Amino acid sequence: MTAAVAAPARWERRHTAIAVLALLIAAGGAARLPLDDHDVLVVQTAQEMRERHDWIVPYFLGKPRLNKPPLSYWLVAAAADASGSARATPGQGRLPSILAGVGVVALVMAIALAWLGADTAAIAGLIAASSTGFFRYTHSARPDMLYAFWCTLMLATFACGWRAVVLWLAAALATLTKGPQVPAMLLAAIVLVERRNGMTWRRIARRWQPVGGVALLLALTLPWWWAVHHALGGRGLAGTQLAGSLLAPTWHKLFDPYFFYRPLALVLPWTAVLLVALIRRRWPDDPRHLLPSLAVFVLGPALVFTLGTQRRPHYMLPALAPLCVALAMVARAALDGRRLRSAAAVLCAATITVEIAFAGSTALWSRERWVMQDLGRLAARALPSTTPLVALGPGRAAPSYYAGRPMRSVRSVTRLQAVLERNRTGQVGLLTERRWLAKLPAGASVTILGNGVVGDDDFVLAALGPPNRVDLSQLPGRGSANGS
Repeated sequence: MTAAVAAPARWERRHTAIAVLALLIAAGGAARLPLDDHDVLVVQTAQEMRERHDWIVPYFLGKPRLNKPPLSYWLVAAAADASGSARATPGQGRLPSILAGVGVVALVMAIALAWLGADTAAIAGLIAASSTGFFRYTHSARPDMLYAFWCTLMLATFACGWRAVVLWLAAALATLTKGPQVPAMLLAAIVLVERRNGMTWRRIARRWQPVGGVALLLALTLPWWWAVHHALGGRGLAGTQLAGSLLAPTWHKLFDPYFFYRPLALVLPWTAVLLVALIRRRWPDDPRHLLPSLAVFVLGPALVFTLGTQRRPHYMLPALAPLCVALAMVARAALDGRRLRSAAAVLCAATITVEIAFAGSTALWSRERWVMQDLGRLAARALPSTTPLVALGPGRAAPSYYAGRPMRSVRSVTRLQAVLERNRTGQVGLLTERRWLAKLPAGASVTILGNGVVGDDDFVLAALGPPNRVDLSQLPGRGSANGS
């Protein structure tokens, strides 16, 4: 299996309909859903690039952000510029993820068309479009879905027999999105599968043109790394993620199975298909040994990430495509009765209906998003722009975005007291949990401006003055974030 089959199935109208359905799922509620702290890292950085007219060094709240390459920032900034928006919005921040997610679904079907046929391609597309991983990360401004798209394009180039330049271009754009880790893993996996299927090293080199491909990849990626390194005085990248700080392997988690089971959560609720197959002992006929080849594209990254220092579910998002194609194969074999197929259709319809109907509501997302949005906006309205904003406990990124100015994070009451003592205006805007109010400096002046409840946590926005009096009688009862 080195390329497309001799007569791959053709793209049909139903495949286009599934891609359109994926767009509806991905875009539903994307503009209404408040940003969380991870979303803001992209949206605010893109906004600061626009304001600084600096497209080389990413800044977040006035400080260089050297965690990720710039492609996501550039695309969000371009979306904001194209719309004429003065400020990058949640919808603009998520637009690259939305389009990338639809692209992933289309490429999943292209892979299945090349290897398996039109029916399996449609099933794989529906599994991908209705999966938890697709829904969650198309509703995020993080670069992960865009990264998954470029990586899936690499796999589709291999599966469909497209020109090698497409693979290397996708690898370069993936590197500019999040880094070279997964593209390198996929290149190794492609070579492994090619060798497993009897292809010689000479034929592999002729097919994938590694010398020209690596030259193209370096030509598209190294200039930005060099430019940001030079802009920061030649030492700014030392010890940062852009310099590869997360690439060093560690052996103490070698037997941690996290990345071997966690990818299954990306394809919920369709992991149920595996359970049905196990119970019924119905597995697909696989004369071309496609399932082992698909497993290489999943288990290879899982093994490499196991040697890393962090455990993050979205690291395995580039494996969504091979997982969906494999599940489609299993589904066709295991769901061979009318009742089972009807149950799968109902499950698919119910999942998609819930995702579209409640995409922008607290039914599917933490209420904390809305609370931080409201308290951030309240800070902008109720506190002068000269009043410093401080967060004790909760994350500061989302409130900073909605307040329109930076909010400093402090980790203890002692540090908060130091901020108060250094503050010349005599007042600080404080975002914290209600339980911390009793631990504030003795005699501090506290005026509650608003609050919001998330489960057992009650977040408050307060105007905190220097120690002279304590006025905690104004504490409102539990309720939504609003002025008091």
